[in-house]
Amino acid sequence: MDPQPTPDTQDTAGQDSAPPLSAIEAAGVAGVNERTIRRAISAGQLPATKYRGAFRISPTDLAAWQAQHEATAPPDRRADSGPDRATGGQSAVSGEGTATAELWRLLEDEKRETLTAKDETISRLAAEVASLRDRDNAEVVYLRDQLDQRSRELAAERERADVIQ
Repeated sequence: MDPQPTPDTQDTAGQDSAPPLSAIEAAGVAGVNERTIRRAISAGQLPATKYRGAFRISPTDLAAWQAQHEATAPPDRRADSGPDRATGGQSAVSGEGTATAELWRLLEDEKRETLTAKDETISRLAAEVASLRDRDNAEVVYLRDQLDQRSRELAAERERADVIQ
């Protein structure tokens, strides 16, 4: 018994298009993890319907999402970080991709500046801690000297008390 086509399997002309994909199938087609597909659906970036508890994703929606996802993905997370085979060897970063590449470069610069500021803060705090340790050590030495002096004075008083008795 063939399943009846659902409304999302027909295109606007009323002809059957490719059947919808599950999240697992969509992940395989897009070359990403299933969780990436589910996150995109949850975020509203990838339209999907739920049929009998499973997501159903239109192949055209998946293709549109995949193009947008690859354009905004960091260079090290793209499915194919080498030349784009579909464009005959041209770089995957072109047109809109150059703006994305520029944003990633700016983010890397900002990250570098943040790390530098963090390292400077750590160095300053380490110097402060060392200074406090030195001060505390000097204070401990002073207090020990005071305790030793009081102990000697007390011993001397005991000796005097013994002589008087």
